[in-house]
Amino acid sequence: HSFPTRRSSDLMQRTGVRRLIVISSSLVDKQSGWLSLVAARTLLRHTASDQRAMEKLVTQSELDWTVLRPALLSDGVLTGRYAVSPASAGIPASRAALSREDVAHMMPDATERGAYAKEIVWLRGAGA
Repeated sequence: HSFPTRRSSDLMQRTGVRRLIVISSSLVDKQSGWLSLVAARTLLRHTASDQRAMEKLVTQSELDWTVLRPALLSDGVLTGRYAVSPASAGIPASRAALSREDVAHMMPDATERGAYAKEIVWLRGAGA
C-alpha cells in the first residue's frame, strides 16, 4: 500500500526535487480523541495502517517533507482562515472543521514559504 509513496520519494530524490507535502489524518495520532482512536482500530483500520506506513516512509526520507493532519474536512468554500500548528508544539488535535479548499490553499503557501519543513502539522478551522 505504501508503494506509491516509496516510488514518489525515490523519484523525487533522483531528480533533485526536495519539497514534499502529504495529507494524512488524525487517525494516526493518539492525541486526536477517542472517536478517531476507535475508528482507527475498527472501521478505518486499513486506512489508518496505510497512513502510518506512508508517514513513516515520508518522515524517514531525506526530502524536505511536511505531513498535514487536517481536522474534520468539509465541502465548504475557501475562507483563507485556518490555524496551523506543528504537532511538536504540543497543541492537541482539534475537530474544528475546515474546507478542503482551505487545505488546498495552505499547501502551496507552505511550499512557497518553505514553512514546516520536516514537521507534522495540525491544520484546523480558525474557530479552534
